[in-house]
Amino acid sequence: MDDVIETTPDKERAKSLLEKVEVRLDSVDLMKNSDPTKFASMIIEHNYEAILELITTIMSLDGYKIRSESTGIHISSINYMRKYKELGEHEIRLIDDLRKKRIGSKYYGRHIDSQYMESRENEVKSIIDKLKSIAKKKI
Repeated sequence: MDDVIETTPDKERAKSLLEKVEVRLDSVDLMKNSDPTKFASMIIEHNYEAILELITTIMSLDGYKIRSESTGIHISSINYMRKYKELGEHEIRLIDDLRKKRIGSKYYGRHIDSQYMESRENEVKSIIDKLKSIAKKKI
């Protein structure tokens, strides 16, 4: 984890990121209630972004960040969470799979099938809830 550097813990940044996560998750709910098949790719992208923002929140509270010049910022952020026993290896792999799906969708125009989203919805929600819990305990 050479890309992870020590910094001053920042509770205000963490609180701001948590607010942003809630707005992002509200948008996921709106898309699910509107047309989950049509918005499947965006739902996955927003869920992944919420997870990444929660990881960034936790890192900020711990006094760490990823070097801005790092080419693997997202991978380093995901790997940072391995130190937390609340997340198992299966969950870390799922976050990484969401990262890959997001890249395919966002940068290559690949559609994410709604079945992918539906089959992982409970696991993704569980990851988000665990990350929120970790962050809120630190604030």
